Amino acid sequence: MESPNLTASNTTETSTDLNWTAATDNVGVTDYDVYQDGVLIANVTGTSLQVTGLSESTSYAFYVIANDAAGN
Repeated sequence: MESPNLTASNTTETSTDLNWTAATDNVGVTDYDVYQDGVLIANVTGTSLQVTGLSESTSYAFYVIANDAAGN
């Protein structure tokens, strides 16, 4: 399941802070996979991530997928 309300803030030439709304599910969300341009860049237990190593004047696409205790 994708986590809703993904936002970026505090963006600089080389970094951005991603924040999203916590996902819910009947088994219990355990962590989140964060993707940049379709590539997994991090697995986090919270609802935020600072992404670094970005390039100036470049567009990026981010999305977050929640994982639950059942492995879904």
